[in-house]
Amino acid sequence: MCQTPRSTSWRKHYLLTDEADTQWKKVLNDCRVEPIYALSPQARGKIERPYRWLQDRIVRTCA
Repeated sequence: MCQTPRSTSWRKHYLLTDEADTQWKKVLNDCRVEPIYALSPQARGKIERPYRWLQDRIVRTCA
């Protein structure tokens, strides 16, 4: 909350989920890198498959 200089009214601003930057976004902004997001579910799935495989391997190795 903040007080305006000429009045005693208070104003509260809530950030929406899309407005709040994640740590990853902050790092990219600091490095002046603009991310390119996958627009299709097929493209997102191509990168998720190796991660799922890697997670399965790590669990089996650590168990």
